Amino acid sequence: MSTKVQECCRCGKRHRGQSGWNEDFIAGMVAGVICPGCQTSEDHIEAEVNLTLDPAAKDRYELNPTDEDGWDRVIHGLIATYPTAEKMRAEADRLGAARKDTNASTMVRLMRDLADGMESGDLWEEDESRSNLVAACDQCGKPRPNTADDLTGWGLVKNPLTGEDIGIRCPTCVEHR
Repeated sequence: MSTKVQECCRCGKRHRGQSGWNEDFIAGMVAGVICPGCQTSEDHIEAEVNLTLDPAAKDRYELNPTDEDGWDRVIHGLIATYPTAEKMRAEADRLGAARKDTNASTMVRLMRDLADGMESGDLWEEDESRSNLVAACDQCGKPRPNTADDLTGWGLVKNPLTGEDIGIRCPTCVEHR
């Protein structure tokens, strides 16, 4: 029984164990591999930073959306990584094209729902059960902008003990912390 040969997700070149290839992740899920010839400088630097900061590859794991991963953390991570509806939807489309398994389908559906919520404004509405973490800067109280483009520079604030997202900060407060 042979294993499936991996191909570069950009050019289709076959991976035969050569060095220098990187995995392409979308929303914490492996979407394919990228050959050295197709890697951008950004891809290469990102891979080097990941190796430097977390050299134990055996400790890395792919996000499984059926696990109890803390959906708030997953959702906030997706919003921070793909801050506009257009980017979120484009990456959901890429993930959907790269993978057809149940976990990827669940993530694609979540990403598309988030993109729809970003466009309609429903994502930012306050619900009755808890305060809206993204309504205003938790340090100075500056209201969160209404457009995704104006959210550039805003950062999530995490609880240092649990790692849970507890608020956001405007660009000015992010610089001065």
